[in-house]
This record gives sequence, structure tokens and C-alpha cells, in this order.
Amino acid sequence: MLRPRILLALAAALAAAAAPVPAQQNWQNWLIQDGSESGALLGYQVVQVGDLDGDGATDLAVSLPHADGGGLDAGAVLLISGADGSLLATLDGPAAGAQLGLSLALLGEHGDGLTKIAVGMPYATSSGGFLAGLVQVWAWDPVSSTVALWDELEGAVPGDLMGWDLAATDWDADGDLDLVVATLGANFSDGRVEVWTVGAGGLAAFPTLLLDGAPASGEGLGFALATGAATGGGAGLGQPDLLMGAPFADSDLGRAYLLESGGNLTLLTGAAPAPGAHLGYAVAAGRDVDNDGIPDLLAGAPDADEGTVTVWSGASRMVLDQLVGEAAGDRFGAALALLPDGSFDGAADVAVGAPGALSSDGKAYVWAMLPTPFQLLRVSGTSGSASQLGWSVADAGDANLDGKPEVAFGAPWAGSQDEGRIQVWSAPPVDLGPLELTIVSGSFVWETDVTLEVDNLNPNGGDLYWYAGTAVGASTSPEGYLLDVAGNVTLFDTSSHLGVGPISATYTVPPFLPANQLLAFQVVEDQLGFVRNSDVETGNAVDPGLVLEASLNTAARQLTLQTKYGLPNSPVYFYYTLRGVSRDAVHRAPNGSWKLNLKAPKLVPQSIFSDAQGVAVTAPIDLPPVVHGRTAWFQAYDWDIFEPALSNVAQMTFP
Repeated sequence: MLRPRILLALAAALAAAAAPVPAQQNWQNWLIQDGSESGALLGYQVVQVGDLDGDGATDLAVSLPHADGGGLDAGAVLLISGADGSLLATLDGPAAGAQLGLSLALLGEHGDGLTKIAVGMPYATSSGGFLAGLVQVWAWDPVSSTVALWDELEGAVPGDLMGWDLAATDWDADGDLDLVVATLGANFSDGRVEVWTVGAGGLAAFPTLLLDGAPASGEGLGFALATGAATGGGAGLGQPDLLMGAPFADSDLGRAYLLESGGNLTLLTGAAPAPGAHLGYAVAAGRDVDNDGIPDLLAGAPDADEGTVTVWSGASRMVLDQLVGEAAGDRFGAALALLPDGSFDGAADVAVGAPGALSSDGKAYVWAMLPTPFQLLRVSGTSGSASQLGWSVADAGDANLDGKPEVAFGAPWAGSQDEGRIQVWSAPPVDLGPLELTIVSGSFVWETDVTLEVDNLNPNGGDLYWYAGTAVGASTSPEGYLLDVAGNVTLFDTSSHLGVGPISATYTVPPFLPANQLLAFQVVEDQLGFVRNSDVETGNAVDPGLVLEASLNTAARQLTLQTKYGLPNSPVYFYYTLRGVSRDAVHRAPNGSWKLNLKAPKLVPQSIFSDAQGVAVTAPIDLPPVVHGRTAWFQAYDWDIFEPALSNVAQMTFP
């Protein structure tokens, strides 16, 4: 049958205009901690420090490098409870301009029961001279709940910038953590990485390792540091490997180096950074993201247009994948951390900061890498705040005691006076799984209703988006959700729920779809930005052929007959009988050779042609008194040579 075909809205072709938001599960904002001192920049750095106060929850060290407690810009570090954000202790910088807290590292215990925290001040003036830098180690005493300066290192010469970054690793394999220090200004900014062993008596008198950047390169070796379990790269003592960023190498393309446990220095390749990308601005290591049992390696290149994060296999040193920011200037990858599994796939997750996003309001993310990168969490800074959320990111341990990891994001320029802020987000303790979608009723005939139900809803409530497509496959909706339905995609309903299901919605099958056209359905649930998709349910459109409808104006005692879905601009004949119908069309029409289902059919005496949409409507027919209280049957026929042209039978009982 030659018919116009009215298609569903083609949403998939417009999807590129919307940024995908494929978050999953129900992460919750566990803690927000705002700074109180103007210009102090709370959240410049964050690190977990274990359970200091003995309440079972992981606590945090948070830096304010421009705090003035020890003098103008002396800096400070707050030790705060991960359970409620209460202040446990304050570490003040030693002198004006020291900017205590530009780097942080947890060193743990060394057989004395004291928790050690290393704090860097690369801009401090020390015995080595102006900007030689200073690193202090502070010790928390759980018995007295006090913290005190325990030991310190000073830069050797002016401009060393000792303490630019810090990391902890058991370099001497004695069961206690040692201190890795970046001296960024060494050798005219070639950079240097130093390893200092730590024991119960303090820091060693001399470093165990001095590794200088390439001579006259200005590469800034050690700009970012990360350590992790040995990956088997040599015959050393089993020390952890050391990942080092050199973001100013190769005319600011940047590099990432791996110092293996056996002493081999490996340049990680395959990241293909853009000019000025600054690969190695941030690095992360020590956890396994691909579930092969071997810790993997990450480096950020935040100035590569949107910003990128390259992930290398710890086993092969080959690139596993690359994450990319959403928009130019986001500085995606300026901060990195690896988290314990929060996505229920058995592998570590990746936390990424993008402090330049949204005109420096900032964004921060958590990604799972299996089977391909999948965004678990996206948090945006307050609109118009220029807070640079994502300047720092950190594994925050388990602050809420639910057995799942927390992640901390710093926004040091938050607040009207740059007081700063940290946010702690908690992974879901239970995998809710997908939404459960069911087709409850409906025949998929054109212009009829199909009822769908969705269950296994988020108990915290949420918004539901109901989609229909004409194929099964990947697409992105105009609302930014990643779907498993494709082709001609339409949003046919939205609704909200309070966590109790099932919730139903109705889909009306559009007319003029090809016979047996696949229709695929999926529901997306958005609970404050945390998104879950349902499974996909399908059905096939049914072409009803020529359809006859009869309507009665009781007041005027007039009958109107109408056909639709017929051949456009075609003659249509209407018939009636008071004698009943047969199952098969065996009764000859009074004006042609075709057969009808009506017994002793009579022709409605009107000459009707269908319109351009295949619709034919009679003029109102006056009912004679003889039909009062009787039943009549009606049928229509159009001149369609392509498909059966006989309509259904419509029945009418007259009052």
C-alpha cells in the first residue's frame, strides 16, 4: 500500500550537542567542609591519614597554604574527622611565606605508635637559602590526641624548591613507609627525586636515592609523584615502583617516567600528547584498574585541549586507554587518584579533577575502567564561583564505615573570599543493578497504547526518562544520557518517583511505521546526577491495514463513517447490513467483483475519495426510524492493488 510514512523524531543525530552523563549507582555527598579564613585556600591538598581519633572512620589532612596563623601566608594543615568534619588538630607553618601544605603525604607508623604526616613547603627559605624549600614530618600521638613536629629536611641551595611533591613508599622493604621528595628547582629546574628512609628515630642522615632530571632539560622531574606495589620489573629488593611526572620535558609536551623496583628507569610512551599538554602534571599508581592483579599507571596532561588522562598497563607498559575531558580549557587530568573498587567490578576506580571546567568553577569525576571507561560520578563546582573544584582529589578511605571507599575533592578558591572547600563523596554500599523494565500490555498496532512498567528503583527517589527507538544499539539522548536504543529515538515520557515501584508509562505506537518495524524501549533513572539504565525491551509495529470507524451523533440521529490508513486519493466504498456477518469475506459487493464479510450488503449512497493521507469520511447519514433498537454492521473497501483493501467490520447498535 502506498502510504506516507510519519517517522519518529530523529534525536540520535542531534546527540553530539549534549555531553554524555553516564554516571551509575548512588554516590552520596558525605561531607562538605568550608574554610573560614579569607584567602587561605582550604582544600589545596587533601590526603587520608588513617583513623587518628579511634572512632573507626578514616580521617583527613587538608592544607591551607595561605593561612596566616604562623605569619602571613605561613600556611597550615588541618587534621579533621572524616566522620563529621570536626577539627582534631592544626599544623601551622613555621614562618611568614612558608606556605605549609603545598604537598602532603601520609608516612604511617614506624614501630612507635605515632602516625607521621609529611608536609612540603617548597617556597620556604631554609638553611639552604631563599626558596630552598623545607619538608616537615609531624607525628600524631593517639594517647594524648596531640600532634608535634617530629623531623624535617631542608633544601640544599637557593631555588631548590624542596618538597614540591611528596610520596610514601617502603623503599627499604622493612615494613615501614619511607619518604619520597621532589626537589623541583634542582639543576635549574631539571628536577630531582630523592628517597629518604624513615625509622623510629627519624629521617636518615642522607638520602638512599638521588635521581636527577635529564641535564639541561628543564623538564621538572618530580613535579608529580606516585608509588605503588612492585610490578616485577627487575631483581631488586621488592621495593615499590616510583612513577614520576616531568611535565616540562620536550618543550612542554611532558613525560612520565617509571623507576622500577630493579632500578630500571622506563619512559612511558604512547600517550601522544599535544604541544604544551604537560603530560605528567599529575600521576597515580599503586592500584589495579584492569583486574589483572598488577597495579597500573596513570598520568594527566591537563593542557592538551580538554585535558587527557593516559592509563598504562602495569604489566606490559602499553596504553590501556585514555580519558578525555569534556571541553577545551577544562584542565581534565590536573589531579589524579586511584580508589578502591566503588563500581562493583572488582577493579580500582580513577578519580580525576578538571579545575578549569565551567569557567573555573571546576568539575571532578570518578571513572571505572572495565570493560571500557565508564563514568561513575561527576560533580560540578557552584555556578559562577570560580572555585576550581577538582584542584585536588584524594582517596578518602572509609569515612562512613560502610565498607566502600570515599573520595575527596578540593575547591581551594571556593567562597566569596577564597576560603576554600572540600567535598567528600561516598560510593554506594550496595550494587542496585539495572532498572527492571517490563512491557505489561499492548499489541503494537498503529495508534494504540503500549503500557510499560519499571521497577528496582533507587530507594532515594529520582527522575525517570522513558525512551523509544527503532533499533538496539548505542546512542546518546538529547538530555545527555547514554542509551542502548538507537535509530529514531524519542523521549515519550518523564516522571518522578519516591523510591517505591513499579512505575508505569504509556507509549502510543505512531502510525505509518513499516510492518514489523522494531521498537526498542529503555528507561533512565537520574537521582541527583547519578544515573542507572534499565534493560531493553522490544516489540514489532503492526500495520492494521485499512481501518473503519463509525461514530454516532445521538442528538441529531446521524451516523458518520471514516476510514484511515488507506490509499491516498483513492475511491472508497462503504457498505452496511442489518443481516449480520460471516467469518470469511464471501459475500459479493453490490457494485463490484470483490467480496465482503457482510451478509446481503448494501452500498452507502455516497461517492467518497480519500485525502492525501489516506483518510475518507462520509457526510453525516440520517438514520431512518426503522433502525431504532437494531444493530448494523459496516465495512469499507478502497481501490488498493498493493495490500488487502478490505477494512475491518464496525458494529453499531442504534438507540
